[in-house]
Amino acid sequence: MIKSDFHMHTFFCDGHDSPEDMVKSAVEKGFDIVGITCHAYTDFDLSYCIRRSRIKDFLRVVERLKREYSDRIKVCCGVEQDMYATLEPKGFDYVIGSLH
Repeated sequence: MIKSDFHMHTFFCDGHDSPEDMVKSAVEKGFDIVGITCHAYTDFDLSYCIRRSRIKDFLRVVERLKREYSDRIKVCCGVEQDMYATLEPKGFDYVIGSLH
């Protein structure tokens, strides 16, 4: 069985931990693959989503983690795309569709 989690939020949106802390924890728990995911930007509710100004930083951090941890775990970069989101999902590995 493949141990995976593709729905892991960090301090870039409504989570509390850094992306690297999430990856380290997944490695310690024996996961094979993880997806670090942000909530896509929405104009009407900033309480949970990533800010437009942080998207490039998020993508850069997850890309670094992909390289640094490639010998221990596969890391993917995801976005949770609410139907009201105004973020183009370019640059992400996968999209989680949602309605909050």
